[in-house]
Amino acid sequence: MAYSVYGDVQSEFKSTTFGASTKITSTEVTEFISQADAMIDGIVSGKYVTPVTGSESLKIVKMISINLVAGRIWNILEREGTDAKNKGHDLIEFAKAMLKKITEGKLELSDATSIASTTFESYNKTNAIVGLIDKDTDQW
Repeated sequence: MAYSVYGDVQSEFKSTTFGASTKITSTEVTEFISQADAMIDGIVSGKYVTPVTGSESLKIVKMISINLVAGRIWNILEREGTDAKNKGHDLIEFAKAMLKKITEGKLELSDATSIASTTFESYNKTNAIVGLIDKDTDQW
């Protein structure tokens, strides 16, 4: 599940259109989105079930995804000589700070499913089986 789409990222670059013959192609932008979203899932998966699906939570995660991809594009354009002046770095650092706040619990994804709410059941507990260990017996 993609948190952002090509059009979301394109809207961050008002005077630039990505196409087959530009420095950064639309196919590359789509791949950048896929990579950024995988990174987001990897980071928040310790706290929330991924992919994040709550409508309010998706707004936050979408913003993070757009910032990561736009920052990456700005960094490429800066290396290519466009006057970006660390804009890409700033966008990426903002996104990373947001992800850190999520993992630390300082920014809650209010309608995302928390990992803590998913439980694992024990067969023995469910069936009221009491485990017994005998002394002086090899039970391994």
